[in-house]
Amino acid sequence: MLDTDYQLKKKESTPTCFKDRLLWIIKNPKFLLFLTPLDDSLKSKENISLISKPNLYIKRMYKSPLLIIGALLIFLIINIAIFEFWLVPYELTLPHISHSYAPPSPEHPFGTTFSGFDVLARMIYGARYYMIVVSISTLISVFIGLIIGSFAAYYEGWLDLITMRIMDIILSFPGVVFAIIFVLIWGHTIEYIIFAYTIIEIPHFSRIFRTSILKEKNLFYVKAAKVLGAKDRRIILRHIMPNCMQPALASASLNMSKVLLSLSVLSFLGFGDYRWIQWGADITYATYMALTAPWTTLGPLLMIVITVMAFLLFGDGLRDLFALKPEYI
Repeated sequence: MLDTDYQLKKKESTPTCFKDRLLWIIKNPKFLLFLTPLDDSLKSKENISLISKPNLYIKRMYKSPLLIIGALLIFLIINIAIFEFWLVPYELTLPHISHSYAPPSPEHPFGTTFSGFDVLARMIYGARYYMIVVSISTLISVFIGLIIGSFAAYYEGWLDLITMRIMDIILSFPGVVFAIIFVLIWGHTIEYIIFAYTIIEIPHFSRIFRTSILKEKNLFYVKAAKVLGAKDRRIILRHIMPNCMQPALASASLNMSKVLLSLSVLSFLGFGDYRWIQWGADITYATYMALTAPWTTLGPLLMIVITVMAFLLFGDGLRDLFALKPEYI
């Protein structure tokens, strides 16, 4: 009898998202004309229904234009980085001194730069360098930040105090300044650049995981796991960590755009790996002819803007998908 009453109450308390949405649209016909956003009360009901209906995440994903556009742009840039040799004819990458700073033409859609290098070819070949540095440094920093933030938040005390103060010291350095000092000491190769940006990003993710785990560790399922005799390592790895990944995923995409901008500034200042084609370095070479040959700066700037916007749109879409507050990511 008690189980039946509990099930009836649970069924009545679960909102019907489609019905609420339809009633709201009928009461607000201007939504059909001006596409106004949903009411806050309707949003809260939809978020509650996500708990009992996880499949609504997929439906919400298809209704998020930011997430779709960002994902398509990232997919396009990744394919450009992978299949660059198939996208650009080999002849366009060769220098032609007689065609230096040639204006855009059918043969060279974005014109040529110093020594006759094709701007479009350098735009495509530069994608691999940025994708490698940004993706690898972010993945490693998320993994290390997850471990540091998890154990610091779970055990607290002196461990939390020491680790967070170390993270504060790293955060006190501006990212570009820290990367410049690091590569000046160790070298300009891509391995050290990845290592530098990994160190820069670790404090950011460790703080995100620490904030999420401080909230999760006091919930009932964690206390139940302790009562059942689960060890601390199992509670952290198997129970708490999976529930704290949503803010990290949204923050990782937003943070990748920040790293890409910082990496472009690093290349612009001449501290990148000279063995790779870099958009920031191409802008540096083109500044001397920015007035007489503006197409030389347009191509690299366009790629930087598109890539940064792709990660920003994808991160904002994930934030809306998971219904996260901006201050938590």
